Amino acid sequence: MDNGAAAVVFDTSDYASCSRRVASSVVDFLVLLLIFSGMQVWFAYRYVPEGIRSMPPSAARQKLIDQHIAPVSKQITILSIGVVAIYIIPFRQLRGGSIGYRLLGIRLVDATGNPPSLKALSKRAAIVGFLIFVGLIPAAFTAAMTKGSGPTAKSLVMLGGVALFMFMAYRSCVSHARRQAVHDKWSGTWMIRKQARAAGRGDIKYHTVFLGTWPIRYVELEAADASGVDSAAVAAPATARPIGPTEGP
Repeated sequence: MDNGAAAVVFDTSDYASCSRRVASSVVDFLVLLLIFSGMQVWFAYRYVPEGIRSMPPSAARQKLIDQHIAPVSKQITILSIGVVAIYIIPFRQLRGGSIGYRLLGIRLVDATGNPPSLKALSKRAAIVGFLIFVGLIPAAFTAAMTKGSGPTAKSLVMLGGVALFMFMAYRSCVSHARRQAVHDKWSGTWMIRKQARAAGRGDIKYHTVFLGTWPIRYVELEAADASGVDSAAVAAPATARPIGPTEGP
């Protein structure tokens, strides 16, 4: 958050709905899935002989493919992590944000109404990663260990993991006044409509909870008194400026 800029709040209706946020996440997931699929195709053409690629789909064919891909599996993993990190951290600082944000007409801001800092985005991504670990990793492990079950049963297990992740991440945005999800709350970010303009000044309230003996702080925004600002006085996010103490409505 820019310490030189004043905090602002938006009209309640300008904060992105939970359904729109979930739809945006699904779009971004599909975009990453498409990227990963392209990477797999490239590595297959680069390291797997054509004779193996042209074989009919079978367990034996997949085993041969895995044998040829194994020597570069570490590079594939590192590249995949890099792609995800770039897409969900610096890419979301660009004007318009991620592809999911653009298609659903939403944008991510900090308490000042500007794009969040890389530090805030990194913290946000780390929280999402933790929620994915809690929700999806056990489901993936369960699906892998479910021997004798068909692909439908394993897919249902994975869908259960996705549902658990979505519940943990977005449960709070249903009841929160400004529709903050868990990863927004702990990183000091808010999701608003693309064309939203600030409705007035905001007061920053810091709250601290303890995880064992480790203090964790999060930020809440409350509307200031009636001496707030006119929405026209606050520029778009890319050019938002601090609101001076003597400016009136």
